[in-house]
Amino acid sequence: MACPNNIALRCCSDNTIVIKPCSPTIDGIVWSGFTIGNVYSDSNSICWEAGNDFGIENHYNTTNTYFTELNCLDCISKYGPGCGETIPTPTETCNCVFVTVNDEDLSSAVGNTTAPDLTVIVDILVCDDTTPTSILLPTAGNYTFCGTLISQPYYFNNNTQTFGLSSAVQSVTTCTSSEDCTFPEPTPTSTPTLTPTQTPTLTATNTPTLTATNTPTLTASSEPTPTPTLTPTNTPTLTPTETVTTTTTTLPPSCVCVIIDTNLTAGITGNTLYGNNIFQIRYYDCDGNVVLGEISSPGAYSICSNTCPNAVIDIFFAIDDVPYTINTFPYGIPSTIYGFGISTACDTPCSLPSDCPGTPINGAEPTPTPTSTPTSTPTSTVTSTPTPTVTSTPTNTPTLTPTASVPPSSCYTEYCLYNTGNSGWDDVYIETGTYNSKSYWVGQLNGLFIYFDDVNTQWCLSDSLGGSCYLSGHSPCYEPCPDISNNHFVPGPCPTPTPTPTAPCNIDYDIVFGCDTGTGSTPTPTPTLSSTPTLTPTPTNICSSVSVDATITVTTPTPTPTPTQTPTPSAPVVRPCNFTGDVTFNTLDDLMVCPQSKQFQDCFNGTMYYSTGVITTPSGDTLEQFMVFEALIDGVSKCVSYVGDNNEIIGINVIELRQGPFGYSNLGDCLTCSTVDQPTPTMTPTLTATPSMTPTRTLTPTPSSGSTQIYYVFKKCGNNNDYVIQTLPLISVNTGMSFLNNNDSSCWSYLYQSIGVPPLNPSFNIINYSGNFFTSIGDTIYNDCDSCVSAQTTTPTTTTTVQPITCNIPYIHYKINSCARTTGYIKVNGIIQYSFVATTPVNAYSGTLSVTTGDIVEINLTCLAPNNTCPDTMSQGSLVVTPVGGSYTAEYFSTPVISQTFTVDSSWCTPGNSITLQSNSIGL
Repeated sequence: MACPNNIALRCCSDNTIVIKPCSPTIDGIVWSGFTIGNVYSDSNSICWEAGNDFGIENHYNTTNTYFTELNCLDCISKYGPGCGETIPTPTETCNCVFVTVNDEDLSSAVGNTTAPDLTVIVDILVCDDTTPTSILLPTAGNYTFCGTLISQPYYFNNNTQTFGLSSAVQSVTTCTSSEDCTFPEPTPTSTPTLTPTQTPTLTATNTPTLTATNTPTLTASSEPTPTPTLTPTNTPTLTPTETVTTTTTTLPPSCVCVIIDTNLTAGITGNTLYGNNIFQIRYYDCDGNVVLGEISSPGAYSICSNTCPNAVIDIFFAIDDVPYTINTFPYGIPSTIYGFGISTACDTPCSLPSDCPGTPINGAEPTPTPTSTPTSTPTSTVTSTPTPTVTSTPTNTPTLTPTASVPPSSCYTEYCLYNTGNSGWDDVYIETGTYNSKSYWVGQLNGLFIYFDDVNTQWCLSDSLGGSCYLSGHSPCYEPCPDISNNHFVPGPCPTPTPTPTAPCNIDYDIVFGCDTGTGSTPTPTPTLSSTPTLTPTPTNICSSVSVDATITVTTPTPTPTPTQTPTPSAPVVRPCNFTGDVTFNTLDDLMVCPQSKQFQDCFNGTMYYSTGVITTPSGDTLEQFMVFEALIDGVSKCVSYVGDNNEIIGINVIELRQGPFGYSNLGDCLTCSTVDQPTPTMTPTLTATPSMTPTRTLTPTPSSGSTQIYYVFKKCGNNNDYVIQTLPLISVNTGMSFLNNNDSSCWSYLYQSIGVPPLNPSFNIINYSGNFFTSIGDTIYNDCDSCVSAQTTTPTTTTTVQPITCNIPYIHYKINSCARTTGYIKVNGIIQYSFVATTPVNAYSGTLSVTTGDIVEINLTCLAPNNTCPDTMSQGSLVVTPVGGSYTAEYFSTPVISQTFTVDSSWCTPGNSITLQSNSIGL
């Protein structure tokens, strides 16, 4: 139960900072103890002296590695003054801590000379002690303690600290001793049921059926009110009757509580592109769905899952703007200070996260639907109108699951919002300041704001910072740059509007009121409707006191729901002016087309199409935003996505939806649509639209002074996930054509060009390349992928094929001193192979990169501003890449960033090549 070390350390530069490491590694020997009177430096280059009369420990160290020094003066002369980035000890809390020791960890704890074998260790600040205690657990099973959990359980294998399958959870239950704590036991029930409350919640099944009661109950209001229009929705709301039916729900047998204990949020700092003190977590819920939640403060959290002990899929966070996942956890953050633990007991059944110990993760508590709670919608006066029966037909609505991705290093300073259907929103938005830890943009003319709404986790267009959203993007959204609309929001200045709005018109009108003073009636040969009563001519005084008042008022239409009135008998209206004669009614037997356009966007070149015609889907279903169709537009087959209604542009295209929907464009489903070749025209007469009504449309947008960056999209043949997006066109290769890439002997197809970043699925393997990625291609251009692939496998080619070469190239990163506040990474084809942060301990870090000719290698080193620990120093960095003979330098107050991108060729595989990074700091 005791630590191998019981000697405290006091900082040579500040006698008030005292630490007491439990199991330090001293001069390479793990599980060691300090010697009173000795002086030590740690791997952060901080100097310490050992003793037992320094008082109570008041800080933790961020490293556990120490080296023996001569004395404080000599140590400080070597490494400089300062006490580094130690962490103040937290206020002592007494909570129940549950520890589970796994057999496999015990059997793996072998081969140690300075640490115990066959033992699992957990660090806990117990309530009856003031120092962290390393508790030795040599037997598998469950244990309870009262105190504060400092680290997850670990063991030593061959003197190397290892985190295995054992776990620890600090609950929210307070205690005074371990006797107050009881380890959670599984509830022995084979079919747990839900007990209904006074207002029962009805659990929807996969095929919800609504059963109408035989005698619907109508409640008369105190005064007549309009009858609201009944609109069926995908999630029906049941109207409760006098009888309440108890619903018994059987829980999935494997749906159990999973407890997540973490104080990791305290170490998530230094971010400008990502959130601080927050991380995202993806996990499986009780139905096997992938759910995304957030944790923003230390504590014990709960989820309810059917995949325990593998409930958690991944976590995502960043430190100093360097992103990490659960597989790239930066153990430069000492695991004895910041951690992330997941329980593996899997023995407490649940139906909701609130059934479990701990706090439900944000977003993890579902809202049951439908419910039987009556709404406050007033009911109309009782009439004989029958109550309609609502039949719910579930519609499979695709759900966009956000994935953790690395956003760009910076956002554009201006964005254009255009063609939204509301001219008051359309404007150029300029980056102005910071709000909610993210930049915000302000409209040049309308003064509206685009800001990040951290409550609803979405980008928002509003009239003020923090105001209500007029327009918003995806939610939840974790992108650092604005995401308002996939179709109407682009970086840079706005394109020239098409068509140009016309000026307001003047209306000249005459009102002619004719009054026939004849007293007789003349029969009209036009037949009258049988349901129309015949008016009997009666001699009367007609047109007495006839006058007309005409007023024209300009109003801005505001869409409001129009209630449907229930017909009720009313008293006849007495009109003082009587007319005699025959009345003829001409009925309109045709579709009424309103002057409102349906707007579609070309999937591949962004062209907008508009039509006021009646447009129906091939399946007859409701047309939904972002749906993708193959359509005949002005006689040409196109793949288009439905944008929505447009009230400002009258339809100018003839649109017929022929196939689909293939999915939704905002989910990347444009790629599943393909156009259909049109048959050769015959001599059969066809209807041709009047030329003056059909504007000429150019399929390939021509950049103008107001256009944004054009990207060219290529796809690898035979593979649905490999894409290249580059900034230069490939000469002689037209849209839809395929070619051989000599760099890797594979066939690629040119898909399309895009104005702005193409909306590809972020899960695809995408290479974003500035310039021309395809530096060597075959001499033959093919009509499609099949022709290209077939030619490579069946017909010998005369093109000289460069065989790919794969080799390993070593890299090394030197962290010279602890005041060197630098961050950076090495990527190969967009995947991080090595990364470091400002708090990475002083050391040399080496490894090898496996590269193949044609690979893209990106190297970044960024010098950060001085902090309070090292206020009078300036961080420096250097990079040497021998394959290209490149040498680069950076320093904070001059050029703070090194960012280089290389394409691997055969010279990289020459023996002796290497990549060297160095982080250093100098005094100011």
